Amino acid sequence: MKNNNIKFLIKKVPSKIWWLTFTCYFITILLEIIKLDGFAQIGIFWIIKVIPALSFAFHFGLRGSVIATCITVLFHTISNFNGLFSAENTFNRTLYFLEEIIIIAFCIISVGILAEQLKYRNNLLTASNKKLEMINNEAKKNYELYRSLIELIPEIIIIHRNGTILFINSTGAEILGPDKPENFIGQSLFNLIHPDSKDILSKRLQSINEKKCLDLNELKALSLKGNTVHIESTAISIDYYGQPATLSFARNISSTKQAYEELTNSEKRYRTLFEHASDAIYLFEMDKRGKPLQFIDVNNVACERFGYSREELLSMSPLDITSKSRLEKVDDTQQELLENTQIMFEGEYISKTGEKIPSEISASIITLGNKKVTFAISRDIRERKKAEEQIKHLAFHDSLTGLLNRSSFNSYLNKTIEEIHLTNEKIAVLFLDLDRFKITNDTLGHHIGDLLLVEAAKRLENCVSEKDIVARQGGDEFIILLHHTEQSILDTTSIHIVEELNKPFIIEGHEIFTSPSIGISIYPHDGKDSASLIKNADTAMYAVKTSGKNNYQYYSSEMNQKNKRKMLLESALRNALNHNELSIYYQPKINIHTKELTGVEALLRWNSTEHGTVSPTEFIPIAEESGLIIPIGEWVLKTACRQNKLWQDSGYVPINMSINLSARQFQQNNLIPVIKETLEETQLDSKYLNLEITETMAMININQSVTKLKQLKELGVSLSLDDFGTGYSSLNYLKKFPLDVLKIDKSFIHDIISDEQSTAIVKAIISVSKSLNLTVIAEGVETIEQLEILKSEKCDLAQGYYYSPPIPAYELEKMLTFTEELIK
Repeated sequence: MKNNNIKFLIKKVPSKIWWLTFTCYFITILLEIIKLDGFAQIGIFWIIKVIPALSFAFHFGLRGSVIATCITVLFHTISNFNGLFSAENTFNRTLYFLEEIIIIAFCIISVGILAEQLKYRNNLLTASNKKLEMINNEAKKNYELYRSLIELIPEIIIIHRNGTILFINSTGAEILGPDKPENFIGQSLFNLIHPDSKDILSKRLQSINEKKCLDLNELKALSLKGNTVHIESTAISIDYYGQPATLSFARNISSTKQAYEELTNSEKRYRTLFEHASDAIYLFEMDKRGKPLQFIDVNNVACERFGYSREELLSMSPLDITSKSRLEKVDDTQQELLENTQIMFEGEYISKTGEKIPSEISASIITLGNKKVTFAISRDIRERKKAEEQIKHLAFHDSLTGLLNRSSFNSYLNKTIEEIHLTNEKIAVLFLDLDRFKITNDTLGHHIGDLLLVEAAKRLENCVSEKDIVARQGGDEFIILLHHTEQSILDTTSIHIVEELNKPFIIEGHEIFTSPSIGISIYPHDGKDSASLIKNADTAMYAVKTSGKNNYQYYSSEMNQKNKRKMLLESALRNALNHNELSIYYQPKINIHTKELTGVEALLRWNSTEHGTVSPTEFIPIAEESGLIIPIGEWVLKTACRQNKLWQDSGYVPINMSINLSARQFQQNNLIPVIKETLEETQLDSKYLNLEITETMAMININQSVTKLKQLKELGVSLSLDDFGTGYSSLNYLKKFPLDVLKIDKSFIHDIISDEQSTAIVKAIISVSKSLNLTVIAEGVETIEQLEILKSEKCDLAQGYYYSPPIPAYELEKMLTFTEELIK
């Protein structure tokens, strides 16, 4: 400080002035001494003037105080003024005056020096304050950065001393709270530790003082809400504000623990399902091209089904137990699996004993470890195949007579037309009806009538060659395809049939007489497709009926009376909607077991002002053929939906409304929008609408049908397959359709009591429906006996004249109100 003061003074005041002033001051001191008399005055002089002068000197060399010096000079000035006014002569006053001027000048200089020094010190203080502020700001930034980094770490960070929390980050407060971090300060760690882990925490707190760093350890924490939090924790010793503390890092592994536990449980469930499943389950490896390699796991069912031990199968490949016929398709199947990762297909395995095992296989590619494997579930479908074959046979054959049914005959006829199209070969179709059969049936009963049909079928087969085809068209109608079209052969065959059927039938002691009416059409003269040929043969047969029966007749263009009626009906049908001639009747569907009315089927009726009541079997085909079925179908849809909604709004129990879709309706591109618009317009919930389609409609284009049916399902409506058993009846196709209901055709129900084949068909259909989780409805139930059989076979619903014929809406409302009283 001394050197700095000297440099300051030297820099601010010229040295000559300093020395001059200082010399003058001491001269005044000497002048004073000259004026003094006696030693007493000299002592006082030293006290008043010499000592302050020395103090002034000390200010420069001996760390004196400028302020003290100024005060001393002030006293000295006062004493000089006193001497000035008390001096005895002019010389002395002059000396006092000069001395005072020098002192005052020196005092001014000292004050200036003091001001400069104060300014200098103030600048030093300001600079120090700025530097201190910069240091504080930097420290604050570093602290904020440190806190930000701490808060950004997605793990629990706690600083504690002897188990008392000093700091916790936001992540930790959220996981262990949730609460604010400051609310944790001062709490004990033991308040946040699960009882199961408190001993572990105590040992870790003791170890941290010795090891300074702890390895990862798993603990169970306890949040403020009481939830268990699984954590992994490590800790190190740190200095915290000058005091030793512990910094703990913890990671929340609750989700990992939960996932591990779920994985463990899933593995247990998998093994349980794997070993106790009713289907064969196995896993096998694949090469890069997808070719099956060795089994890597098989369940007990697979071992039992294929007849091998687990060790034997694990040394084999799926190819080792695949039938030869199936091996040819393996490459294509595996390629499809590689492309789609999941497929379902039918295959055939060979057991150790050589037995063929048809199987339905669901295969998926999964990741096991670090490699791709195939997980497969194989279901034994031997029983299903048997049932399918049975249904397939019954679907293409008449259950009563064993002849081909109408659908099969149509298919065969179409195929034959395609084959002879380019050869100009001719074929003939004979349409035959048994005369007076209804009288026999009504008089002697259905049983005798059925036996009569069986015997008539046998005689018909004996009248034609093996190349020709005899089929049952339905009821008492038969249809025959003859490949010999020379008129002489046709005449001979027709006469032979008439003669044979004119012979009496002896059935259970009854002698029965009947005769045939036969109509004949010839390809290509009378038609170039099956429908035309059958229709024209039918027209010719009706001509025989009207002309006395028991004969045969060839089709001719003059046989147009029936066609004329068709034309008249079509013309009248075009105006039926506008003239309010159409109406809807409703036939109830009854739960066989609870007797509840669960739904109705909407059936179209036509009461023409020109033709009277026209049968649906007559005008609906006309509507289909002419295209009128489209507007009529939409009217039926909206009317039936509106009626169902009206019943619901009137307080009746909601029921299902079933509506038949025609083939042309089903093929329309706007079917989905029409259904959707109808539901929106009528405000009927889609779950109360059921749409019925036939097998034939669905089989026209399989892929298109599946797509459209799925779109209908997306609207929320339910789907029924009508007249099942009369068409293709293929389970392979049936399982592809997203159906809800399967309807057994009334022809099978009609014969269910007297015909074992009909009974077998009904049982098979119900069994298949149950396996596919479909509701089964029996159509045409007319007797209690039929109902009891259906009930014993666990058929779900029934409709028919036993419960009620189709009735108007107002009559159905009575059934909705008094269901139990009206249903027997």
